[in-house]
Amino acid sequence: MALLQPFDNSMEDYLSDESRLTGFAQWIAFPQSRAEVEAALEEAARMNLPYTIQGSRTGLVGGAVPQGGLILNLSRLRGIGPVRRQPDGSASVEVCAGVTLEELRAALRRQGLFWPPQPTEPSATVGGVCATGARGPNACHFGESAAYVLEKDTVQDAIVSARLKLLPLPEERWGLGFFFPSDEVLCRFVDDIQREFPRDPDAAIWSVEYLDRSAIDLVESHRQGLSAIRGVPVPDPDFNGMVYCELAGAADGLEALCDALMDLAEGSGCDLDRSWAVTGDAETDRLNAYRHAAAECCNTEIAAAHRFDPTITKLGTDYVCRGMTFGETLEMYRSGLRETGLRGVLFGHAWENHLHVNLLPATGGEHRAGEGLVRRWAEECLAAGGSLNGEHGLGKLKAPLLGDLCGV
Repeated sequence: MALLQPFDNSMEDYLSDESRLTGFAQWIAFPQSRAEVEAALEEAARMNLPYTIQGSRTGLVGGAVPQGGLILNLSRLRGIGPVRRQPDGSASVEVCAGVTLEELRAALRRQGLFWPPQPTEPSATVGGVCATGARGPNACHFGESAAYVLEKDTVQDAIVSARLKLLPLPEERWGLGFFFPSDEVLCRFVDDIQREFPRDPDAAIWSVEYLDRSAIDLVESHRQGLSAIRGVPVPDPDFNGMVYCELAGAADGLEALCDALMDLAEGSGCDLDRSWAVTGDAETDRLNAYRHAAAECCNTEIAAAHRFDPTITKLGTDYVCRGMTFGETLEMYRSGLRETGLRGVLFGHAWENHLHVNLLPATGGEHRAGEGLVRRWAEECLAAGGSLNGEHGLGKLKAPLLGDLCGV
C-alpha cells in the first residue's frame, strides 16, 4: 500500500480536533517508523503539498486541523523503550510520539516512576505534549513540560520520538476538596495560598484547581455518562465553588501540608466537615477525573452545538493572569459574562490564575459575541502583565482572533 493515501469521506474524523474547527485534505498518511515519516514528507515535498501534523487530535485550538494537502497522522508511531535509571533516583526513557499519556502512565507506574507533565486528557499523545508544551494541573509544582523532555528526535518539524526525564512515584498521594459559599471567601483562600504557599521538605502541593458552580452543575448533569467519577460524592447545591488540591510525598509531610491547607480554608470560611479528603492513587485519580470532567463536558456541549450550527467552535481562554489577584481574575471573567449574558463555565489552575473559561454559545450570533469577549479579556490580561498562551497554543482557531496581540 502506498504511504500517502487519497483522502476519502470515510476519514472525515481526521478533519477536526476537539476545537470543532473543520478543515479539508487531499491525502493522508499513517507512518509507523521514522523512515516512513521521512518518506511521507519527501513525497509531500515532491508533490508540493502543505502538510498538517496530527497525533490523537485532542487539541483545543485547531492545530491538528488540515487546510488542504497532506495529513501526517503520527498516532501509529508506537513503542516505549527501556528505562535507564540514574543514581539520584530519576530515570529516562525514549517514547514514540504516538504513545498516549494513559499508556505511558500505566507502563511507568509498574516500575515505580512517572513523567511529571500531567495534562488531564489521558488520550493525548507524548508527541502532542512535547510539541505544545501542555502542562496540566501539577505545573504549579513541576513547572514547564520542557524541563522533562531531554531530547527530541524530529523529521523537519514532526516529532518522531522523545527521551523523557522520569521521577520516582511519591510514597503517597492525597486529595482535598474544599467547598465555599461565595466567591469572596473562596478567593480569600486562593489568595492566601498564593501569598503563603504551604511547603514541607518531605511533601508538596502538586495542584490547586478551581471549579465554579456552573462547572459543578455541568458535570453533575452528565454524571450518568461519566464512569470515571463513579463513587465521587455529589457536591451540596448551596456551594458556590470548589478548590481541589492534590498533595504528594511522605505521610508526615502530607499531614503537615494538609493541616496548613485546612487552617487556611477554615480561616477563609470553609466548613471542613463538608470537605472531601481522600488518600491513595485510586481515590485521588477519581477527584482528578472530576476536575477533568468539567473540560470533557464542555467539549461535549460544544460538539452538540456545532452539529446544530457548524460556525460554533471551541471558545475559551488559556490566559495566565499575572499581575492580578485570583479575585480580580475571577471578577474580570464574571463581569464579562454578566454584561454579555453569555453562558460560561469557569475552571482551571487557580494557583497561577490560569483559568480555562469555556463559553457555551447556542447560536452563531452568541459565538460572534463570545469572540469579542475573549478578545476583550485578552487585552485586560495583557494590560495587567499576564500572558495569553498558558498551554494550548493559538492554533488555527485563535490565531485570527489573538495573533496580533501575541506578535504573530
